[in-house]
Amino acid sequence: MANLIVKTGKGFTKEAAAVNAGVDIETVKYDSTQAYKKAAEKDEFDLKGFAKSQVESRAKGVAGVGFSITKVAGKADTRERPYSEDVVITTKARKYKTTYALATGLSKEATTLEGGTIVGLAEDKSAARKQAKDFVTENKVDVKILPIKVVSDGEAVAADVTYTPSLGATEGEYIFFTLEA
Repeated sequence: MANLIVKTGKGFTKEAAAVNAGVDIETVKYDSTQAYKKAAEKDEFDLKGFAKSQVESRAKGVAGVGFSITKVAGKADTRERPYSEDVVITTKARKYKTTYALATGLSKEATTLEGGTIVGLAEDKSAARKQAKDFVTENKVDVKILPIKVVSDGEAVAADVTYTPSLGATEGEYIFFTLEA
């Protein structure tokens, strides 16, 4: 018999919980919530034993067929705009200074930092080149040096946008299990 895999996930929907648990939602064919609730009332409840009996009785021991249990039902965030924005009002003009950013994860043709990770900053080009050489020697990763403008005087932040879910949105807890395919 194949190995039984039991995973727990949290999410606003069953699909989101499956993604968080690393389960392919397409393989989940059966919902065992009612049987779980009845079985969990007993004093000596064994989740693995319960999952094994469900796979054997409902899926006839076929590997790759998934089951789900809803421990706590989630309610999806249905807000059309699930964010709040706090715009920073500037009191004086911003002044900028050119700084050199050392970035990894960029292609040779890249001219912006988009998709890369900044691993260092330097005041001038020669310091940036030295930092980049040291970084490449130590980490064996390609580094690209790009000039960027950094706010030297004035407000450095233009706005804060934060995730704000709807008031009724709740995160649920789900259990998924299957026989390893």
